[in-house]
Amino acid sequence: MYASSTVANTDWFTLDKTLTPSEFREARQKLGLSQEQLSQLLQVGSGRTVRRWEAGERDIPGPVVVLMHWLAFNQPPSSPDTN
Repeated sequence: MYASSTVANTDWFTLDKTLTPSEFREARQKLGLSQEQLSQLLQVGSGRTVRRWEAGERDIPGPVVVLMHWLAFNQPPSSPDTN
């Protein structure tokens, strides 16, 4: 049994980033990638998945939103306060 002090504290992390399908498309285009190329970069199977995100047919997963903000808009995920 682990003591509570050994459990990682993730209270610092909040996913406050979102992307609409059109913003997602804009981010992909800013990176100069095709839908197929982005699917390979994100390792999500095929360009069909990216097309579905861009069409609003599927929700864009949180980790993908974070990566796209980081890659396209130079907005890395929040980091813990080290004070």
